[in-house]
This record gives sequence, C-alpha cells and structure tokens, in this order.
Amino acid sequence: MGSVGTVAEQLLYEVGDAQAYLLPDVVCDFGALQLDQDGDDRVRVTGARGHAPTVSYKVSATYADGWRGGQTLVFYGRDADRKARAFANAALKRAQSRLDATGLPQYTDTLIELVGDESHYGSRRELAGSREVSLKVAARHPTKAGIEILLRETIGAALAGPPGLTGFAGTRPRPSPVVRLFSFLLDKQSVAVTVDTGNAQRQYTPGDANGFDPDSIARPAPPELHIDGGPMLLVPLVELAWGRSGDKGDKANIGIIARKAE
Repeated sequence: MGSVGTVAEQLLYEVGDAQAYLLPDVVCDFGALQLDQDGDDRVRVTGARGHAPTVSYKVSATYADGWRGGQTLVFYGRDADRKARAFANAALKRAQSRLDATGLPQYTDTLIELVGDESHYGSRRELAGSREVSLKVAARHPTKAGIEILLRETIGAALAGPPGLTGFAGTRPRPSPVVRLFSFLLDKQSVAVTVDTGNAQRQYTPGDANGFDPDSIARPAPPELHIDGGPMLLVPLVELAWGRSGDKGDKANIGIIARKAE
C-alpha cells in the first residue's frame, strides 16, 4: 500500500547521512523532503535536492572467505530449550573432535541460536524456558570438508538424539562458499576509462576534480525541547516514529522519521 509511512520507511533504508546520500551521478539531500498523501496509494514527494557527485567511484569488490553451513531442527515438549542447547553443544563438540582427528583447523566461527527462546536478545532476554524452539547450529571453516564434518555429526546426533526432536524432511544441507563484500570509494582520477563504440575507442577523462564538499551542507539546528512542567510519559518509540535499519560499506545505521511533524 502506498502511504506516507511506507514511503518514509523506504527512504530511510540504508540512507546513512540523510543530507548526503551518495549516488554515482549525484549526492542527494533529503533534509528538506516533504511527504504528502495525494490520494489512494499515491504519495507526493517534494523538496529533495542534488549536490555535485563525489570525486570518487563507489566500488563493490568481492572475495572468497572459506565455507559455512548449518542445520535447523525443532525441539518440543518439556525442557525443549535445554535439550536443544545440550544437543547443539554436543554436536559441535563431536565435530571439533573429528577436526582434530583429521588434522583440520578448528572452526573460525560457531553459532547456536534458539528461535522461540529469545536467544537473539542476549542479556535482554525475558523468556525463561520454552516448550517449543527452532534450533540453528552453524559454523564457518576454511575448508569445505570442515563444514561437511559438522553436518554429518549433527545428523548423526539427531538420529540418536533426545525425544521431542523433529525436522523438515528434504535434502540435507550442504556447505556453502562464503563470498565477502568490500565496498569503498576510489579516486576517479586514478582509473583510466575507455569507451568502445565498436569501430572506435575514445579515452574518457573525468571532469572537474572539485566534487562534492560535505562542509557545504547547511545542517539544521537541533530542535528546542519544550517542557511545560507536566508529567512525563514513557512510550515506545514506534508510537512516535517510523524506523528502518540498514548498512552501507563499513557502517550500520538506524533511520528514524517522526509520524507527525510536531
């Protein structure tokens, strides 16, 4: 559905600096953006500005960084969370012993997650115990063989595992190569560009070296805090604002926009 909220959330996705969103041919400034509902499934967007592009190219490079793999299983019944954790630790221990026996290095990363037991919340976990959890046990290893060992040991442990264990019957998981992304800016002057039209080639030289200057942006002053002396209320942020998280290169961010201007 097209609404101010859905458009606002999409604008916030991976935006980083809302007044300097870097694109190949322009730097977008959303600081004075205005969103207005203009009918059913129609939102009018005005106020965006463009600055000169940067003197750099945006580059995304990829490289191989080992292998990864894992298994997902469901535990149910009494002490399901405790059984799942015990199972995962035992499977990893068996796999690590096999690595030692075959002369392979240990896993570079291991992961145990219990969906349904608030494991993702860490120290903020509020749920104590669960009768139904989905277990994910996974690892990273420099070699494909190391991941295959974990998958075999996990399946073996499941076949002799505790009661209340089940899973989706299908093809067994396989090791997957880990392909890493590295994003960075590269000076345009350092890259030779040639345009080939089929019967001729033309060397392209980047134009003015004086590109986007982040110091030229007029930043708004922080809003004044108006307190009338009345009682303060504690409310969830979601009641006051829309939000969206994302990442760009080596930065992760959360973008927030108020539901109402006031």
